[in-house]
Amino acid sequence: MKPKTPKQTNQRQIFITSGETAKILGLSTVTVQKLADEKQIMGWRTSGGHRRLHRQSVLDYLHKHPFPIAISDQPTEHCVLLITDDSKKLAAQQEGWLRIGHQEMIQITGSIMEAMLLLNQRTFGLLIIELDRSTSELELLIQDLVKSCTKQKLRLIITLFTTKQKVQLPNPSEHIRAHQIPDKLKTSHLQALWIGSQMNRWI
Repeated sequence: MKPKTPKQTNQRQIFITSGETAKILGLSTVTVQKLADEKQIMGWRTSGGHRRLHRQSVLDYLHKHPFPIAISDQPTEHCVLLITDDSKKLAAQQEGWLRIGHQEMIQITGSIMEAMLLLNQRTFGLLIIELDRSTSELELLIQDLVKSCTKQKLRLIITLFTTKQKVQLPNPSEHIRAHQIPDKLKTSHLQALWIGSQMNRWI
Protein backbone atom coordinates (compact mmCIF):
# COMPACT_ATOMS: atom_id res chain seq x y z
CA MET A 1 0.00 0.00 0.00
CA LYS A 2 1.34 3.42 -0.95
CA PRO A 3 1.89 5.83 1.95
CA LYS A 4 -0.50 8.70 2.25
CA THR A 5 0.98 11.99 1.12
CA PRO A 6 -0.17 15.54 1.82
CA LYS A 7 -1.90 17.56 -0.84
CA GLN A 8 0.52 18.79 -3.45
CA THR A 9 -0.64 22.41 -3.46
CA ASN A 10 1.47 23.67 -0.56
CA GLN A 11 3.93 20.78 -0.33
CA ARG A 12 6.94 22.82 -1.51
CA GLN A 13 6.27 25.42 1.16
CA ILE A 14 5.70 22.99 4.05
CA PHE A 15 8.11 20.05 3.58
CA ILE A 16 11.87 19.77 3.07
CA THR A 17 14.27 16.90 2.42
CA SER A 18 16.55 15.09 4.88
CA GLY A 19 19.58 16.74 3.28
CA GLU A 20 18.12 20.24 3.68
CA THR A 21 17.21 19.43 7.28
CA ALA A 22 20.74 18.16 7.99
CA LYS A 23 22.24 21.40 6.68
CA ILE A 24 19.89 23.55 8.76
CA LEU A 25 20.49 21.63 11.99
CA GLY A 26 24.20 21.01 11.43
CA LEU A 27 23.69 17.27 11.73
CA SER A 28 24.37 14.25 9.53
CA THR A 29 21.56 12.82 7.42
CA VAL A 30 21.83 9.61 9.47
CA THR A 31 21.10 11.58 12.66
CA VAL A 32 18.23 13.40 10.96
CA GLN A 33 16.74 10.05 9.92
CA LYS A 34 17.07 8.82 13.49
CA LEU A 35 15.30 11.93 14.80
CA ALA A 36 12.51 11.34 12.29
CA ASP A 37 12.22 7.67 13.34
CA GLU A 38 11.98 8.81 16.98
CA LYS A 39 9.27 11.33 16.00
CA GLN A 40 11.38 14.24 17.29
CA ILE A 41 10.97 15.71 13.81
CA MET A 42 7.70 15.03 12.04
CA GLY A 43 7.43 13.99 8.42
CA TRP A 44 6.46 11.26 5.99
CA ARG A 45 7.91 9.10 3.22
CA THR A 46 7.26 9.31 -0.50
CA SER A 47 6.24 6.23 -2.48
CA GLY A 48 9.93 5.90 -3.38
CA GLY A 49 10.97 5.85 0.28
CA HIS A 50 12.39 9.39 0.45
CA ARG A 51 11.73 11.42 3.55
CA ARG A 52 9.89 14.70 3.54
CA LEU A 53 10.12 16.52 6.87
CA HIS A 54 7.75 19.16 8.13
CA ARG A 55 9.44 22.55 7.96
CA GLN A 56 7.82 23.90 11.13
CA SER A 57 8.81 20.75 13.03
CA VAL A 58 12.42 21.28 11.94
CA LEU A 59 12.31 24.93 13.07
CA ASP A 60 10.80 23.91 16.42
CA TYR A 61 13.60 21.38 16.93
CA LEU A 62 16.17 24.03 16.01
CA HIS A 63 14.76 26.46 18.59
CA LYS A 64 15.00 23.78 21.28
CA HIS A 65 18.45 22.49 20.26
CA PRO A 66 20.47 25.42 18.82
CA PHE A 67 24.08 24.86 17.84
CA PRO A 68 26.88 27.46 17.68
CA ILE A 69 27.87 29.02 14.37
CA ALA A 70 30.72 31.31 13.45
CA ILE A 71 29.97 34.80 14.66
CA SER A 72 31.28 37.83 12.83
CA ASP A 73 32.95 40.79 14.51
CA GLN A 74 29.98 42.90 13.41
CA PRO A 75 28.01 44.25 16.44
CA THR A 76 24.98 41.97 16.57
CA GLU A 77 22.47 44.51 17.86
CA HIS A 78 22.97 46.52 14.67
CA CYS A 79 23.14 43.62 12.20
CA VAL A 80 21.05 43.64 9.06
CA LEU A 81 20.05 40.43 7.27
CA LEU A 82 18.95 40.38 3.63
CA ILE A 83 17.07 37.39 2.20
CA THR A 84 17.11 37.71 -1.57
CA ASP A 85 16.96 35.75 -4.79
CA ASP A 86 18.67 38.53 -6.75
CA SER A 87 21.52 36.73 -8.52
CA LYS A 88 23.64 39.89 -8.81
CA LYS A 89 23.53 40.60 -5.09
CA LEU A 90 24.25 36.97 -4.24
CA ALA A 91 27.18 36.88 -6.68
CA ALA A 92 28.65 40.03 -5.10
CA GLN A 93 28.63 38.67 -1.55
CA GLN A 94 31.74 37.45 0.25
CA GLU A 95 31.35 34.69 2.84
CA GLY A 96 27.77 35.70 3.51
CA TRP A 97 28.37 39.47 3.65
CA LEU A 98 27.44 42.10 1.07
CA ARG A 99 29.24 45.44 0.92
CA ILE A 100 26.83 48.33 0.29
CA GLY A 101 29.24 51.23 0.81
CA HIS A 102 32.83 52.00 1.81
CA GLN A 103 32.50 50.39 5.26
CA GLU A 104 28.86 49.32 5.37
CA MET A 105 28.21 45.56 5.32
CA ILE A 106 25.03 43.54 5.64
CA GLN A 107 24.60 39.79 5.98
CA ILE A 108 22.99 38.12 2.97
CA THR A 109 21.51 34.73 2.11
CA GLY A 110 19.45 33.24 -0.69
CA SER A 111 17.97 30.53 1.54
CA ILE A 112 14.91 31.03 3.73
CA MET A 113 15.92 28.11 5.92
CA GLU A 114 19.44 29.47 6.40
CA ALA A 115 17.90 32.81 7.33
CA MET A 116 15.79 31.07 9.98
CA LEU A 117 18.94 29.46 11.32
CA LEU A 118 20.78 32.79 11.49
CA LEU A 119 17.82 34.46 13.21
CA ASN A 120 17.82 31.66 15.76
CA GLN A 121 21.53 32.06 16.49
CA ARG A 122 22.10 35.80 16.68
CA THR A 123 20.32 39.10 17.16
CA PHE A 124 19.39 41.16 14.14
CA GLY A 125 17.77 44.55 14.31
CA LEU A 126 16.51 44.55 10.73
CA LEU A 127 15.47 41.89 8.25
CA ILE A 128 15.07 42.77 4.57
CA ILE A 129 13.16 40.39 2.29
CA GLU A 130 13.48 40.56 -1.49
CA LEU A 131 11.98 37.37 -2.90
CA ASP A 132 10.05 36.66 -6.08
CA ARG A 133 7.52 34.37 -4.41
CA SER A 134 3.77 33.99 -4.29
CA THR A 135 1.72 35.96 -1.78
CA SER A 136 0.96 32.79 0.22
CA GLU A 137 4.66 31.86 0.47
CA LEU A 138 5.63 35.34 1.66
CA GLU A 139 2.83 35.43 4.20
CA LEU A 140 3.87 31.99 5.50
CA LEU A 141 7.44 33.24 5.86
CA ILE A 142 6.30 36.29 7.82
CA GLN A 143 4.20 34.05 10.10
CA ASP A 144 7.24 31.87 10.81
CA LEU A 145 9.29 34.96 11.66
CA VAL A 146 6.62 36.29 14.01
CA LYS A 147 6.47 32.94 15.84
CA SER A 148 10.24 32.75 16.10
CA CYS A 149 10.66 36.28 17.43
CA THR A 150 7.79 35.88 19.90
CA LYS A 151 9.28 32.64 21.29
CA GLN A 152 12.71 34.21 21.69
CA LYS A 153 11.35 37.59 22.84
CA LEU A 154 13.32 39.34 20.11
CA ARG A 155 12.49 42.65 18.48
CA LEU A 156 12.78 42.74 14.71
CA ILE A 157 11.88 45.19 11.99
CA ILE A 158 10.94 43.50 8.71
CA THR A 159 11.06 45.41 5.44
CA LEU A 160 9.53 43.52 2.53
CA PHE A 161 10.27 44.55 -1.04
CA THR A 162 7.77 43.20 -3.56
CA THR A 163 6.40 44.86 -6.67
CA LYS A 164 3.82 42.28 -7.71
CA GLN A 165 1.34 41.83 -4.91
CA LYS A 166 0.03 43.12 -1.62
CA VAL A 167 1.08 40.93 1.29
CA GLN A 168 -0.92 40.76 4.49
CA LEU A 169 1.45 41.83 7.26
CA PRO A 170 1.01 41.28 11.00
CA ASN A 171 -0.15 44.11 13.21
CA PRO A 172 2.65 45.92 15.07
CA SER A 173 3.56 44.24 18.35
CA GLU A 174 6.29 44.36 20.97
CA HIS A 175 8.29 41.92 18.83
CA ILE A 176 7.60 42.79 15.20
CA ARG A 177 7.31 45.85 12.99
CA ALA A 178 6.65 44.96 9.36
CA HIS A 179 6.63 47.24 6.32
CA GLN A 180 6.05 46.55 2.64
CA ILE A 181 7.72 48.73 0.00
CA PRO A 182 6.26 48.40 -3.52
CA ASP A 183 9.55 49.07 -5.27
CA LYS A 184 12.63 47.28 -6.54
CA LEU A 185 15.35 47.02 -3.90
CA LYS A 186 18.24 49.34 -4.76
CA THR A 187 21.61 50.01 -3.13
CA SER A 188 20.28 53.38 -1.94
CA HIS A 189 17.51 51.54 -0.05
CA LEU A 190 20.05 49.24 1.59
CA GLN A 191 22.24 52.16 2.61
CA ALA A 192 19.29 54.06 4.13
CA LEU A 193 18.07 50.97 5.98
CA TRP A 194 21.58 50.24 7.24
CA ILE A 195 21.92 53.78 8.60
CA GLY A 196 18.57 53.41 10.37
CA SER A 197 19.69 50.12 11.92
CA GLN A 198 22.87 51.74 13.29
CA MET A 199 20.70 54.31 15.05
CA ASN A 200 18.96 51.36 16.72
CA ARG A 201 15.58 52.77 15.82
CA TRP A 202 12.48 50.81 16.85
CA ILE A 203 9.75 52.29 14.67
